[in-house]
Amino acid sequence: MEFKKAFSWRSDDMPETTEAVVYVSRCGSVVKAGSYRLWNKKNQSYSVRKERIYRQSTNRGKDAKSKNTRYGKYQHVCIRDRSYQVHRLVALAWIPNPDNKPQVNHTNGMKSDNRVENLEWVTNLENRRHSGEKLFRNIPHGEQVGTAKLTAKDVIEIRERLKTPYKGLCRDLAAEFGVVASTITWIKQGEVWKHV
Repeated sequence: MEFKKAFSWRSDDMPETTEAVVYVSRCGSVVKAGSYRLWNKKNQSYSVRKERIYRQSTNRGKDAKSKNTRYGKYQHVCIRDRSYQVHRLVALAWIPNPDNKPQVNHTNGMKSDNRVENLEWVTNLENRRHSGEKLFRNIPHGEQVGTAKLTAKDVIEIRERLKTPYKGLCRDLAAEFGVVASTITWIKQGEVWKHV
């Protein structure tokens, strides 16, 4: 398995630490390596090389954990008391970013698939378009939603009755169909039940 350097650091607050490096494989395995200078009881210094392996499988090493964020569940590793998303580390190491795009997108939509082939650098707009166009086209609409209070027939009738407006029409229709008035307003404005 081939690894590439994602990033490195030298601790200013710990001068006994030499450079530590984080390496990432093409499939998302993460290795943190570094040398540390330690002292024994006789005040003699010696160097220790430490290496920690973060794996996506549970067979060996410390596991990359899935963490709920406001954007969903991404695999992450904790390095130096900071959480790093594995897909960003893979992209930093393996995918060139000449346009300096800020976000990393999973092209197949699976957040646990951190292979290089599944990742790409994108802008915020490109990321939102990808999720809207490619991933959510099979989202249930209208009656397919289990909690829908209206049917397609009801919506067609509501739209017909909205053609002859009078004051309080939305409130009356809402009471008749057992929904809140804002639902009738959203139907009128075309924000919901667009497919009917």
